[in-house]
Amino acid sequence: TGKGKAGFASLALRGFNFLHIAALLIGRAEFFEKMCRPKSKDAVNPRWRPNPSLNPRRPSDPPATPRTTPASPRPVASTSKSTELSLNSTAASTTSSSSNGTFRAALPEKPILYSFSELSRATRNFLAPRIGDSSAWRCTVRDKPVVITRREAASSVANFPSLLADLCSVHHAGVLKLVGGCSHGAHVYLVHDFQSGSNLADLLRPAFNPNYSPLSTWISRVRVALDVAKALEYVHHDIPTHYVHKHVKSSGILITDPDLRAKIAHFGSTILTGEVSLRVQSPSGSEIVEERAVAAGRGLRRSSSKKISGTQGYMAPEYVSSGTLTRKGDVFAFGVVLLEILTGSEPVRFTRHRETKVIERVSLVEEARSVASDRGGLRRWVDPRLKDSFPVDSAEKMLDVATACVDPDPGKRPDMRWVSGQLSRIWIKSKRWGETMQGTQGLTVSFEGR
Repeated sequence: TGKGKAGFASLALRGFNFLHIAALLIGRAEFFEKMCRPKSKDAVNPRWRPNPSLNPRRPSDPPATPRTTPASPRPVASTSKSTELSLNSTAASTTSSSSNGTFRAALPEKPILYSFSELSRATRNFLAPRIGDSSAWRCTVRDKPVVITRREAASSVANFPSLLADLCSVHHAGVLKLVGGCSHGAHVYLVHDFQSGSNLADLLRPAFNPNYSPLSTWISRVRVALDVAKALEYVHHDIPTHYVHKHVKSSGILITDPDLRAKIAHFGSTILTGEVSLRVQSPSGSEIVEERAVAAGRGLRRSSSKKISGTQGYMAPEYVSSGTLTRKGDVFAFGVVLLEILTGSEPVRFTRHRETKVIERVSLVEEARSVASDRGGLRRWVDPRLKDSFPVDSAEKMLDVATACVDPDPGKRPDMRWVSGQLSRIWIKSKRWGETMQGTQGLTVSFEGR
């Protein structure tokens, strides 16, 4: 009996040791499990939990109810980061909206096909004061200052809206912006952006004081010439439809106030009025409008009507004789404008002969050819209101460019890209000359007699 009790005690001791070792192992496993487990709310706010293995619940005990603790607030750092992200997101959204608004503002406006009643109301039934002697009115249409020009329609234009859209898509700093238009009855109404300033003819020959010109410096005149040349270069060469302007003249060139920059006006008016019917091949080969091409290259031919329309002194000889209208006609007219800028004189004027007292017609183009053959008379021929303050070599070069433009043979005339390049060189040389002449305003550059 004693041995049995001893064996039972030994067996019980072994069982206790086994259970103790197992409990230790289980506790270590739980420890490692807790170490590897990701942190939860309990990790931030730990609370005590009884170990059921160490304190087992008896059957008579009531069921344990879980203790509820208030949710812990989020750390301050987390809140500030969230606020910072929210502010950054709002700022990015605001910047994006501002960028989109700026981008939309930079996009070209859609052409507007105005109604006749709308334009009639804006001009008080076209009884409002006109701009000079032209059929143009300054007014406000749809809260925008514009200039409305009325022109007679030579013929009906079937595709007026599409032509208007093409012309309104032309954007250049040297071209007065066409906003929209209207075709009504026997007239076509063109709506342009309003620009403060005066036309080149009035600035070269002001009626109030013939001895004064706002373009009193050589630099200002060269810049005006270059602005017009670049605008015509763009119209002739840099847009898919190589248009012909046809109305290049000093009275059709706007000089903006106060920076004295030039913009050509009336662009596209001959097409919208049906005065010119043309076929121009774009680089892709698509036809724009109908007419035959002339032998001088891509260009325009006057329609079957024999009527010649234009301003005296600016019309190219081939247009006067046969009605042939090409881009070389614009080059001729620009050459005349260039001579006006040099001399300040009109293209055609009438003077009384000193001896015979007979009234003679004097052509500026013929004078230029005579002066070009005899360089000695250049200084006396250039506008005296410049007070001899100009580089003679640049003036001679400008005269050469002008005489090349007014060559009687259209095949010998340069294109506007060449003309623009030559005037750019003259502009650069004139700028350098002006920098060396700073501080000598009011003094004559040369002491030679005129």
